[in-house]
Amino acid sequence: MGLSSATLVSQCLGLCAVPLITRLYSPEDFGVFAIFSGSLAIAVPFLSLRYENAILHSRKITDAVKLVKICFYVATLNITLLSILLYLTNLKIKYFNSTLVISAAIFLQGFYAILQNLCYRFKKYNLVTRNILLVTIVNVVLSITFGYLGLKNSNGLVLANTFSNLIGLAFFIFVWKKLRFFGKFTSYISVLKLYEAYPKKDLLACTANLLSQNGPSIVLSQFFSTKILGDYFLNQRLLNVLTSVIIDPITILFRNEALAEQDKTKQFNCTFKSTFKILVLISLSVLFLSKISGEHLFTFVFGQKWKDSFIFFQIVIYMFVVKMIVSPLSASMFLTNNQSQNTLGQTIILFSSILSMAIGISFQSFMYFVVSNTVLLSISYIAYLIFCYRLSKRNLS
Repeated sequence: MGLSSATLVSQCLGLCAVPLITRLYSPEDFGVFAIFSGSLAIAVPFLSLRYENAILHSRKITDAVKLVKICFYVATLNITLLSILLYLTNLKIKYFNSTLVISAAIFLQGFYAILQNLCYRFKKYNLVTRNILLVTIVNVVLSITFGYLGLKNSNGLVLANTFSNLIGLAFFIFVWKKLRFFGKFTSYISVLKLYEAYPKKDLLACTANLLSQNGPSIVLSQFFSTKILGDYFLNQRLLNVLTSVIIDPITILFRNEALAEQDKTKQFNCTFKSTFKILVLISLSVLFLSKISGEHLFTFVFGQKWKDSFIFFQIVIYMFVVKMIVSPLSASMFLTNNQSQNTLGQTIILFSSILSMAIGISFQSFMYFVVSNTVLLSISYIAYLIFCYRLSKRNLS
């Protein structure tokens, strides 16, 4: 099975498991898990300062190995400092009895990403394929098992996520157990300088992107109930997986065909326009199907207690339809080496998210947040799309 196929199968498996999981866990549980997963998503890039992303684009194999070691050193130092800080301050995080769980989850997910990127760099796609399926199956099985055993609160979802990452990390460690973690200190300094753009630029763009996606779950939990957050988070989880299942293969195809056109004509405008037409057709079909499905089908699939979630679904589907069109075509930024513009674009999207949160909090209405977030993000995505289209027409030297 290829990497794309494995990713597709794992996402479909996760999607198929959602109706069963929603019957075992309440909207409140999903709300707390949204806070947990959002905190993880934002914290993990800081663990190794995005040097793990440099592994993928390293110029030499020796650089890749050194970057892995640098990532381990930096990540170990950061997680140690975080754990000491949490212990000394005795910080209590809302909804979580122990901050140790947060530290452990950040550690596991961060180190997992480092070794996964190492596999990508050495083109060991079969290992990544097996690990993706392993982690997904373990996560789904444990989520369902914990639910049936009586852990019908957020602990079941949190523990399933943490243990699945632990098993995935153990798998990668077993594969790379012969990797030595010693070398001359001066050689690491030169590599740090060579790839210093990643903690300086890539970390900023990544943080802006993750904050816009996960920030609302954390910030709004201070003003609204976890039930409302859970109803909203189900839509995010469902539509994100659905988007990945449909869009990921198109993204890969767009990148390959755009690169081929780039080699011939120094631009990729034809590929951009043809891909755009396909994406519009698919997105409108998804929107049409979502509108004819209705509330009865939604509650039949996910359970009666998720009835309120359908109200949010009817609104956010419009933003996700726009996102489905823009996401694959956003690769234009990297095809033309425009990381600075990408950072600017992600910052604008983050600002839209912050503004919508401010509107919701000011009017003390979660619905105001949902509507304003849908409108503002849709406008931001459209502006991002227009800029990408202009890049596709630009001749590259």
